[in-house]
Amino acid sequence: MAQWTRFSRKQWMALLQTALTAGETAFARQAAQAYLAHHPHDLAVQRLLGQATLLHDDARAALQPLEAVCLADPEDLAAQRLRLEALLKVGRTAEAAHAAACVLALSPEEPSDLGVPAASWGGLLRRAIQHLRQDPAQAEPLVLQALPSDPPSPLPAVVHLHWAYRTEQWPGLLYLARTYHARWPQTLAVRYYLAYALNLAGHEAEAVAQFHALVGLDPAAQVLRRTFGEQPPYLNLWPKEVYAPMDLPLPAAVAGRLGWNLLPGGAPPPQEETVSQPAPPAESEGDRTSETETLAPPPKPSPSPSDAGPTSPAAKPQAARPHLPSSDAALRDIARYLRRPDLIATEGRFPVYVLLTSQRGLQKQYGPETAKVLLNLAQDLVKAVAQRPDWEARLLITDDPRACAALGVKPVNPSDPWAIKRQLADLDAQLARKGAMIGALFILGGPDIIPFHHLPNPVSDDDATVPSDNPYGARDENFYAPEWPVGRLPGGATDDPSVLLAYLRRIIQYHQEVLSPPPWYKRFLWWLRRPFVRRRQSHGYTAAAWETASRMVFRAIGPAQSLAASPPYHAEDLPRWNGSHLAYFNLHGLVNTSAWYGQRLYPNGARAEDYPVALRPEDIPQRFKPPRVAFSEACYGAHLDGRRPEEAIALRLLETGTLGFVGSTATAYGAVRSELAGADLLAWHFWHEVKRGFPLGEALRRAKFAFAREMYQRYALLDGEDLKTMLSFVFYGDPLVQEKHLLRLPKTVWRPYRPLQMKAVADQPVEEEALDTILSPQTVEKVRRLVAKYLPGMKDAETFLAYEGPVSLTQKAVAPAKAPTSTSPRRVVLLRKKVVLGDMEHVHYVRVILNRRGRIAKFSMSR
Repeated sequence: MAQWTRFSRKQWMALLQTALTAGETAFARQAAQAYLAHHPHDLAVQRLLGQATLLHDDARAALQPLEAVCLADPEDLAAQRLRLEALLKVGRTAEAAHAAACVLALSPEEPSDLGVPAASWGGLLRRAIQHLRQDPAQAEPLVLQALPSDPPSPLPAVVHLHWAYRTEQWPGLLYLARTYHARWPQTLAVRYYLAYALNLAGHEAEAVAQFHALVGLDPAAQVLRRTFGEQPPYLNLWPKEVYAPMDLPLPAAVAGRLGWNLLPGGAPPPQEETVSQPAPPAESEGDRTSETETLAPPPKPSPSPSDAGPTSPAAKPQAARPHLPSSDAALRDIARYLRRPDLIATEGRFPVYVLLTSQRGLQKQYGPETAKVLLNLAQDLVKAVAQRPDWEARLLITDDPRACAALGVKPVNPSDPWAIKRQLADLDAQLARKGAMIGALFILGGPDIIPFHHLPNPVSDDDATVPSDNPYGARDENFYAPEWPVGRLPGGATDDPSVLLAYLRRIIQYHQEVLSPPPWYKRFLWWLRRPFVRRRQSHGYTAAAWETASRMVFRAIGPAQSLAASPPYHAEDLPRWNGSHLAYFNLHGLVNTSAWYGQRLYPNGARAEDYPVALRPEDIPQRFKPPRVAFSEACYGAHLDGRRPEEAIALRLLETGTLGFVGSTATAYGAVRSELAGADLLAWHFWHEVKRGFPLGEALRRAKFAFAREMYQRYALLDGEDLKTMLSFVFYGDPLVQEKHLLRLPKTVWRPYRPLQMKAVADQPVEEEALDTILSPQTVEKVRRLVAKYLPGMKDAETFLAYEGPVSLTQKAVAPAKAPTSTSPRRVVLLRKKVVLGDMEHVHYVRVILNRRGRIAKFSMSR
């Protein structure tokens, strides 16, 4: 049978049904598990797996797939009957009573013997379903009578939503769908109604995101058709057929029923194409682009009760369409309708959360016993994330042969970042075989456990390399804009695991709370308090020298009065921050000190200290309560080499309650004036993505893409400063964390099909003696006068010149030119000055880019 390696879903279903009919339950279980390895969310196959397991006399094992099906699709009567049978066999009579209520409610004819008295709500729900088919207005009172008993099944919620849909209670449908989604996030009919109601309410982007995620959760559109009829909205998004490889030997009884034992060796006759038919050729691009039918938003349903379909009280038959566009064409149509071109070039595989760590690194830094505790907590975190309906989760211990073998990858040297990167690419390829992909990566441990990638510095400053996690987020070498979000939990240069232990326990609780949201009345009280809470949920702290640019950024999350400047403020008199959810820092940072500094604005702050100490690790949490989310533009704000938690503000924040921190591992650059650039523009995009409800790691990934697009639109290229900004800013924390006070609906992770393709340049230094021959003294003096008002004494700063040479976004090294390149249209003037801060020395940089005419095209300074 080796030549018949690819079966369609219809062929798989026929094979499984034949195996069950022939009594080959062991083979049916094996075949169902083989199919589910590639399509794990196929509900019908999960039900057949449960049926085969139950017939194999293993009721306890059968309950796992059957309960999953009944939770995702409580209207599957066959699954409910099988679950009832399994519960009775294992003696769980209390649960069996509720399962019997589901069977009673769904059965066309009242069952005579259920084996156990059904719970009282089952009869009420049965009458409600009957009314939905005949007189929908009479159904809601019966549903409301069933709900107070709080049945452990989503079936009453689904029936209540059917009623709202049938009676066209559109505002009520949205409210009910949101409420029931909080209680039953894994129930597909609830999610379908939520997506439908969001679309009617004008939230098209959220609706499409929900439908797109549901393609992977309901691959056969089983629940979609039961909910909306045989021609439901957005059916075009679903593939016409799904396939999975078949290489299992057939038992003689199954082969006989299929007619495959008529020839010697059990080979199927050539003319038979019922089960062994090869997969049809893939649809060509020309076929897809020739289709002209567009996908309009779903029409509002007709209120006529006669429209109900036979399989669901809410199903409505629609006019048959002779032709359906492919899923790619449908997604293009939706993207055009929503003015969201980014939806076109995205992958639709199911996202998997990967927690990456090194057993050897944990043991070396914290000892074997503590490493075991940390790995157990990591496993608990993976289990917590895996309970979420929109995510799967895996633990990748990069140097553990057994853990790697379970994921289909080879162990690698944990001190080699490029080997780890290739291992992640292999894991993504393994997941792709099952219709999944890496959706988020969480690195457990600092650079001593999982090292940073030390990438070439594209800017002519003193940083030898740029430490970055970007390559861990890409399959290839185009690591400037990652394909999936990456987060890291560092513990500092110490054998004390307190940062890791505290954060892991806190984040496990966070994911558990996502699955069990607060009661509706608490959410209602929060809704009433929103106007007052938003006034104090954000705080900012900036150096006075670039307060104008900071105000532009801070507008995204808070009012101007919540932004403090240094000077006049410094660490000793910083106003106490209480109840802050979002914090934005735009201060100076140094590679060799833990404090962040302000800077006075000349000449307005002539009496103030030049560089006051603005914030220290010991000020947290004494002077202010740690925010949930923090973004720092400070140079070296995320620098960790050799630092303990008490010596790094980022580590101190993570230890005391912050769930997500964004900062730079190297020198960072930002704007001085109101036209944002560098770290300022990245921060502005990050806060906007956070407010849209994206997880923090995904918000940073999307912000880097948006930053690159905007800079490319301005200058038709990305320069060295832009590239360094995209590389040096990293995320510390779990990338799936969302700011709950801004959370509306969980946003779907989109992976782009096509990598970032833009013209890029990097600094290519020019010999110092060539400066006077390339730039006139008048031009150099104009540049120095421009920056003098922002940095004191900058007129005597060292001045360097660089051209901009082309660089590939996929190459690992940037080779500087040995001589000026005359074809380069722009010149980079770099001013460098050493400043003494107490007993520390800090180097300020100012970058001024001149166009071919000698005019200033871009002006930025280091943080």
